[in-house]
Amino acid sequence: LYPVPEMDESQAVDLFFQRALRANPNFETANRSKEVMDICRLVDKLPLAIELATGWTPFMSCAQIAEQIRNDVDFLASNLRNIPERHRSLRAVFDHSWGLLSAEEQDVLMRLSIFRGGWSTAEAAAVAGASLPLLRALVEKSLVRVTDDGRNSGRNDLHDLMRRYTLEKLEASGELFGIQRTHFNTYLALAEAADARLRTHEQEECLAQLDLERDNLRAALEWGMAQPALIDETARLAIALAWYWRIRSQAIEGREWLERVLNLPSLAASRRAALSFHAGHLAWMLGDYETAFARQRESLSLWESLGEGGRLSAAFAQHALGMTHYQLGNVK
Repeated sequence: LYPVPEMDESQAVDLFFQRALRANPNFETANRSKEVMDICRLVDKLPLAIELATGWTPFMSCAQIAEQIRNDVDFLASNLRNIPERHRSLRAVFDHSWGLLSAEEQDVLMRLSIFRGGWSTAEAAAVAGASLPLLRALVEKSLVRVTDDGRNSGRNDLHDLMRRYTLEKLEASGELFGIQRTHFNTYLALAEAADARLRTHEQEECLAQLDLERDNLRAALEWGMAQPALIDETARLAIALAWYWRIRSQAIEGREWLERVLNLPSLAASRRAALSFHAGHLAWMLGDYETAFARQRESLSLWESLGEGGRLSAAFAQHALGMTHYQLGNVK
């Protein structure tokens, strides 16, 4: 959809200042570097997008321009008539290049918009039906970018502006719900497979994988909680991620997710017991011993109500309850 520029961040900022001063001679460069860097990152350092953004400097602050870019693909546009029609807005650029794609390329590209924070080739195939030749073609056409994460992980991603444009296409196609469901199922399976390996010699590999997929996992949780038919599956996803949050010391985020899932209606007793156990442990990690005690006591009661099937988990809950009781005694 657009050529990838050979510019680093400092060059993009310099270009912004040059074009901003041309559009607005009164533009003050002092103390604007951070705001301008935000804009350059939002537009992926694309020269055309930078040009279009600077056209707004006579009318808006850089902070306001950045906010508009976050909210509206159509904001980056110009009313100048001395430039080609397809260069007067990012949407015009996108529309022109979209029309040059084959139907198969269009289908895959719009499905890829469901990902957050990139994807592996396996996930692209599972969720978007993207073959390696198709992904390569989209990279070569500058539609998809190769992610440089320093790990040589072979991941790809869409720039956020591109993702929002192709997500509109996905919504209009009527396929959005089905692709969201496939995305959710894919990351539920990934999280449960990783959880089974997190307490083995494969822990480091699993943690690295979950780190890469953090945004996709968050998106899956958020979407799952809004689906009444997926309450049990969403609880499974949160439970599968609990040890990851604990090992990575992401107690605040993990506790928030677990508490939100605990508020869902009609949770099975075994799911509620596991969620409460992990929520209690994360509260304990944060020093909130009273909440930890209440959650672990709830977990113990639920596991005990399940009889033989809950005996081992009840023992773990009893141990956690004892630790928290000890901490409460020391605090008081």
